[in-house]
Order: sequence, then structure tokens, then C-alpha cells
Amino acid sequence: MSADSAVRLLGDPDSGVRAYAAQRPRLPVPVLVGLLGGVETAGAAVRNPALPPAVMDRMVAEPSLVTRSRPPGTRTGG
Repeated sequence: MSADSAVRLLGDPDSGVRAYAAQRPRLPVPVLVGLLGGVETAGAAVRNPALPPAVMDRMVAEPSLVTRSRPPGTRTGG
């Protein structure tokens, strides 16, 4: 799938299609990083193999980057 197609699918009304698109490795990195802040797209975006290691390192160092998109009152971990 081309990067343009994946970006277009991010606007699909079906959340499953958006999640599929968020995991496409050809997404432009700025778009992929932007998806990390979305409640609906963060989980799929973090599983994208094209996520730069520097972004992963930053997410580990600053957990609030991951949890900020969670709805109020939700918890992380077990």
C-alpha cells in the first residue's frame, strides 16, 4: 500500500480501517508520530514497525506521552 493510500484511509469512518492504516510502514513519520496522540489510533500506531527508535525511546522516558491520550479515569497496566 502506498503512503498516500494509507494516509487517505486514516480518514475512513470505520475504526478498523483507520487502525489498519495506522500500522502501515509506509506512513510518513510525521503522520505516524501524530497518531500516537490519538485515543483511537495510538495503539495501532505504536505497533507500526516504522516507528523510529528515537520516538520509542522518548515514549519510554516520558510515559505521559503515551498516557496523555487516555480518557480521564482510565488506568494503565495491571
